[in-house]
Amino acid sequence: MLLCIRNPHRITDSHRDSGYPICCCHPQVTKFIASGKTSAAQSELALVQTAVSAAMADAQTTGVATIGTLSSGGDVTVAAGTTVGAYIQGGITALKGSYSINSGGVVIAATYTSGNTTLTATGNGTTTTLKY
Repeated sequence: MLLCIRNPHRITDSHRDSGYPICCCHPQVTKFIASGKTSAAQSELALVQTAVSAAMADAQTTGVATIGTLSSGGDVTVAAGTTVGAYIQGGITALKGSYSINSGGVVIAATYTSGNTTLTATGNGTTTTLKY
């Protein structure tokens, strides 16, 4: 019989179904490690795609003038005088990812780095259905 060390009570079989002797007062937090980084990467990806769309709408164009990669070190020009970075809160220096944008203004590939974790998302090159 296993007992919880923190709050002495018996650890039941249902607590051990996962293979780990855990109990209600010792939650298994390791399963959440890196899940926040994936959510952050997905949020930043959505932010970038929205910024590209907003820049294209303001410039009244259906594509980008310069196909390229948007990152903390480089901006993408949509039209003369209009860059995607101007539509990102905090500017491009706030970005943790690197985003490849095609001529139609679609983010077709992304790499997100936070700490020692790097996530890569790819799609089919024509839609925004990238997945990390």
